[in-house]
Amino acid sequence: MKVGDLVRIAPHCKNRGELVIVTDVPPWKGEVKIRYLNKTEATAGEHMAYTNNLILLSGKHESR
Repeated sequence: MKVGDLVRIAPHCKNRGELVIVTDVPPWKGEVKIRYLNKTEATAGEHMAYTNNLILLSGKHESR
């Protein structure tokens, strides 16, 4: 995942189905910083999320 990707929280997670934007990709693997698009959560600032709990909706996906 890359900064700017639009993703959805996976169905098995607490905030399932919420739309978020990736705001930072730390150097360690498996986590990204996200910001929610809904007003309630967006005002809370950035959050961390495991990449395996996110579903990529829009953005460039690296091919390996």
